[in-house]
Amino acid sequence: MERLAVLDIGSNSVRMMIAEAGEDGTVQVLSKDRRITRLAEGMVGTDRIGREAMARTLQGIGELLDAAQAANCTRILPFATAAVRNAKNREEFIQEFHRTTHLLCRVLTGEEEAKASFLGAAQGETAALIDIGGGSTEVMLGQDGESQAARSFPMGAVVAMERYPLGDPVDGLSLLAMEQWIQNVLRQNDAESVQEKAREMDMRRWICVGGTGTSLASMDLELQTYSDTAIHNHSLAYQKIVDWRDRLGAMKLEERRRVIGLDPARADIIVGGLTILIGLMDYFKIPGIRISSGDNLEGYLRMRLFMEPRKEN
Repeated sequence: MERLAVLDIGSNSVRMMIAEAGEDGTVQVLSKDRRITRLAEGMVGTDRIGREAMARTLQGIGELLDAAQAANCTRILPFATAAVRNAKNREEFIQEFHRTTHLLCRVLTGEEEAKASFLGAAQGETAALIDIGGGSTEVMLGQDGESQAARSFPMGAVVAMERYPLGDPVDGLSLLAMEQWIQNVLRQNDAESVQEKAREMDMRRWICVGGTGTSLASMDLELQTYSDTAIHNHSLAYQKIVDWRDRLGAMKLEERRRVIGLDPARADIIVGGLTILIGLMDYFKIPGIRISSGDNLEGYLRMRLFMEPRKEN
């Protein structure tokens, strides 16, 4: 068994998984950790990663890599998603990342990001996956571990709240504007082809991964301490999700920070994330979803170790 660390440089947070992997394809997750660094903060209107956001993120990465070294990981597998992918100054970030870590960072395409999330969450099921990030949202349909349709949409919880500050508490007209924007993004990025494929496959199993989904499950279960085991496979009906969004939206930010099960650092973007989820459920006519604690960390590890030629960092 080889001990590795997988590093996800996301738009809202930097996350790391330490796992042991065997040549037979087995993966045992030992730990997960994260730092909320808001790499995508301020990108709306500039399409550039800000210096403060870059510095915060590199600091968080350094803290996680220290933990990987302490855990005696033999390899680090870093990847970046929407914020880096879409930034005009992405090369500046990648070079600074390399200078400070001596690692090469792979920037995933939207389709690769969807595939990684699907592999981590569905693991061979016939299912549809929704992955709501800070800067983008991926939807993928898979059957027997193979992609049947995948699309990345340029909307995420951080981006949504920067484009449409909803007020404190949420203002109804601003929320309506966000909802309309979500539907426009779906239409403009060919969600219809995914919708048609879902109908053709008679897709009934929808899985949600990412911080919006895991936070939703944690709140619904009233978890005092977050647990991957507790939230995994937790199911929620459409109306329950709408009720949670409306309940949180009626609160002031300081009240949301005290909601049991919700990380206070996510309180300012949770309404945007849930509104994206509801918009997707409306568009694809999804009656309910299942939350998965498995995500692109596990999926990227499987992609790199078992589906691609070995690449050294």
